[in-house]
Amino acid sequence: MLVNVTTNGTFVDETILRQLKEAGLDSLTFSLHSLAEPAIKKIISGARMAAEAKIPSIVSLVFTADRTDIVPEIAERCAENGIIFATTIVQEYGGGFSTVPAESKIPTQEQQRKVFDALLPLKEKGFVMNNMNYLNHATDFPGNSWKCDPNKDSFVQISAEGEGEIGVCSEVHTKFKVGEIDLKEKEWRDVKRDLVHNCNNCLYSCTYESQNPNLRGDSTTLGVIAQIKSGNAEGVERYGQLAVRALDLVPDFEGTDRIFKPLLTNPIFLFLVQSKGNQIQKKYESKSLLEFLRRSYLGM
Repeated sequence: MLVNVTTNGTFVDETILRQLKEAGLDSLTFSLHSLAEPAIKKIISGARMAAEAKIPSIVSLVFTADRTDIVPEIAERCAENGIIFATTIVQEYGGGFSTVPAESKIPTQEQQRKVFDALLPLKEKGFVMNNMNYLNHATDFPGNSWKCDPNKDSFVQISAEGEGEIGVCSEVHTKFKVGEIDLKEKEWRDVKRDLVHNCNNCLYSCTYESQNPNLRGDSTTLGVIAQIKSGNAEGVERYGQLAVRALDLVPDFEGTDRIFKPLLTNPIFLFLVQSKGNQIQKKYESKSLLEFLRRSYLGM
């Protein structure tokens, strides 16, 4: 079992992080509620501090229609600081975990596709926590019209209040308390099927991803997490900066330049080039990495 704590980062400091690490915390999620620059800087600073303490950190931002442009920008800033980014489409279920606003803030399918297409390259490099299935298929459920499979228990919510009520998810609750029911019992399954059948549908990323895992697509993210746990937060930060740099190089590929795309979008290759690049670029008087590759490999 993996243990993750979600925080707004207000009281995070080195002492608390050390205590959390000693207690066995596996990862720490920083929830970004304000898009004011001081708030963003504080969250990223806290997440970097956690990574330096060998605690993989994730910055999470709710995806609303009016944040279509800012979500990819925050994701890139996280990657540049060696931090993993996560998002979830805003939910308007109207239960205990979400509200129904007077005017919906759910992004359109077009807005979702724009954001998720921007996040996919960073996911491939390991700096997005959402899995590939969510990024590729969330748009298949307009208006958060997905319904979970009541025959799967890959996600179960337990309330921290009272006697620990077991919920199907954060919005749909049962009458059962921890220790009162075995999830293999028919009573549990019948109750869950009835609740799911009558629920209002949703598209919570945590629930969707638990029922639609993609371990192969998560391999790079797991690699980033492993590096942070091993104490290589600085190396991850450099890797993240190269990953973002690779995004900026992609638009340059047209015609014959496409031969370089697999190289320039690979942060590991960029790291190797950067290690020797300054010396070689000076030799060839290259103004850009693309020109350096042309001169070095094609003699152009």
